[in-house]
Amino acid sequence: MGSSKGFFDITFSRCRSLFNDKKLVEYLKESSFDAVFLDPFDVCGLVAAKYFSLPSVVFTRVVFCNFLEEGAQCPSPLSYVPRLFLMSSGAFTFMERVRNHLNYLDEYLFCPYFFKTALEIASEILQTPVTISDLISQVSIWLLRTDFVFEYPRP
Repeated sequence: MGSSKGFFDITFSRCRSLFNDKKLVEYLKESSFDAVFLDPFDVCGLVAAKYFSLPSVVFTRVVFCNFLEEGAQCPSPLSYVPRLFLMSSGAFTFMERVRNHLNYLDEYLFCPYFFKTALEIASEILQTPVTISDLISQVSIWLLRTDFVFEYPRP
């Protein structure tokens, strides 16, 4: 788990570097972009959208942790929608349902740990305490690249 945390720390620390470059921030402000296209895994895009008060568009194949349910307010009942990386169909056996719930619990407990550095950096840049839900709920449009071959239908 330590190497994963280190990976996330390095990934998210470049956001601090971006916003410490005052010339670049000023250039981005003057460019008057219309929207921010981003992947929800990269919290820096969410921070940039909030910082520049721009609408954001998420373009992703999968959504890490439970952000889709929280941010997009998209229901994903654990009783029949498989969690990410579980190779289950929508027709669960009892044990698959238990495993699905345990996987959700894993995400719920460990995702805040992985995104701790990102949220510290986001709070520093935005100069206000933020949560991942604060950032995700600002997304204007969710574009999910799903494929019926890989994904099971979702409500």
